Parts: sequence; C-alpha cells; structure tokens
Amino acid sequence: MMARIVFLSVFIFLFHTLPAQYFGFGVKAGMNYSSYSNGLMGYQPNVFGHAGSITYFGINRHLGIQLELEFARHGGKVPVGEYKLDVKQNYFSVPLLLKYKTQSGFFINGGPQFNIRVSQYIMNYKLPLGSSSIEMSLAGGIGYRMTPGCGIEARYIKGITNTGQYLKDNANLVNFKTNVFQVSLFWLLLFDND
Repeated sequence: MMARIVFLSVFIFLFHTLPAQYFGFGVKAGMNYSSYSNGLMGYQPNVFGHAGSITYFGINRHLGIQLELEFARHGGKVPVGEYKLDVKQNYFSVPLLLKYKTQSGFFINGGPQFNIRVSQYIMNYKLPLGSSSIEMSLAGGIGYRMTPGCGIEARYIKGITNTGQYLKDNANLVNFKTNVFQVSLFWLLLFDND
C-alpha cells in the first residue's frame, strides 16, 4: 500500500512541476530474457515479450523523467525437488526512470519499477507456489535514439521484493526474485522547444 501512495505522489508531482516545453510520447516493444534468483543455482531462464507506451517529461534538453506503462511476461523454470515448475507471470509494469540523453542520441536511464501481476500460469500446477501480486524492481538501461524517433534500448531489471515462494523438501520455504534482461525497439516523439 505504501508503494502505491509513493508512486501516486511522485506521478502527481511530475505533472505539476515539470516544464511543458520538454515533452514526448511513444510506444515500445521487445523481448524479455527472464529468470528467478534467490542466491542458489538451478533456475533456468525463459524468453518472453513486452509492449507498452512511453511518456517523457523533460527537465532540460538532457535530463528528464520517463514514465512507461507496459504489459510484460516474466518467468522461468523453478526447481522444486525432482520437478521443474515452468512459471509464467503476466504483469502490468510501470517503470519511473530518470533519463539522461546526449545530443548524439545516446542515453542512460534508471529508477524504480512497479509490477502488478494480472495472471500466472504454472505448468506443474499440483505443486504449491505462492506469489506476490505486487513486486518492486530496480531498472537501468542504455540506448540510442535516431533523429526520426526510432531507437533501441537494453535494460536490466532486478527484483528487490520477493516475486514468490515455494516449499522445498516439504520443510523449508524458499523465496525468489525476478531478474529480467530486456531489449526494446521504440518510437519516441519529442517536443523540445528551445
């Protein structure tokens, strides 16, 4: 609940304080290379897709806040005893990123990402798997935007809250977090009026 309040407060602050002469919007889509981790070996990755929208609020010509709303699938193969659970989780993800861009088109960004789970599929559904409906992550990326607005970005997303848990050997509760390497193609139309 606290994460929602903080996110909403930051979002309202952005709309009321950032200058209007630096604004942009666009769309993005790409692939997620997703896995889970808890400090132990044995998790295998899966490849999924993502798609969404981008809104950019510039502070000046180089620095701004980028807010995204995307639908993304995360997942991986989780070893539980002799089984491997093939877990697929669908999320609405909301990255809120501080972005620094150069005049040559290169940029870096980073910040928190809020993931709201909308559905989950577990191939071996007879084994118990608990999961959190809201997950927080940290995201950071680099990319390049060409003059017409098209570009490419590589981003790493590291879960900082537990994505889920399972019972190992009918005794120990094991928590796991999401790790995602994301590659996106995007189109971003920017309005820089100075």
